[in-house]
Amino acid sequence: MPERPPAALASADADALAPPAAMIPVPLWPCAVYDQARLLVFGVPLPPDTPRERARLQLRRVLRAVLAARLALAPEQLVLLRQPGRRPRLAPPHDGIGLSLAHAPGLSLLAIHLDGPVGIDLLRTAALPAGWQQLARDYLGPARTRQLAALPPEHAAPAFAGHWAALEALLKCHGQPLAEWRDETETRLAACVLRPLALPGDWLGSVVLPGSGGFG
Repeated sequence: MPERPPAALASADADALAPPAAMIPVPLWPCAVYDQARLLVFGVPLPPDTPRERARLQLRRVLRAVLAARLALAPEQLVLLRQPGRRPRLAPPHDGIGLSLAHAPGLSLLAIHLDGPVGIDLLRTAALPAGWQQLARDYLGPARTRQLAALPPEHAAPAFAGHWAALEALLKCHGQPLAEWRDETETRLAACVLRPLALPGDWLGSVVLPGSGGFG
């Protein structure tokens, strides 16, 4: 397992969703589970044409295996609850553990935070939709839209992907749905801390904890 992430996180301030430079390594399953970590992040590579529901099933199997190893439990002792449109959660007595999943063709991610809520997301630059600039205007707010517009085209698309993954991870951490930008969005999101993920190729991703969280 890669070296444990540092305990201190950089705060996501009101001026930028872009993650700070230090990255969290993302080991690809199957691999060892670091038995002291409070935050566990894993990648699960899958063929790009894997149906989404099959990818979800595989990710849930990995999630149970990782948690069972970390908590020294049998996988069947961990009951995963799912509701449409809601983030996954564990049944008591493990319901204080935060979970977050992210899926994209070719790669899925899971985050487990033993101390509470967590959000994770990823996006591949090559998979950006046409007209992503309008998405930036609608969802990322005027400050980030201006930042992206000032970048050369070869840098603007990766920057957008990083901003978008960070926004999605922040919303997942808060349990909020994606919605068009409003001024109060910035205040709500500024209470989080976020770190970028070290992902292969042109993948970009972030993991987010509440402001009171930490890697412990």
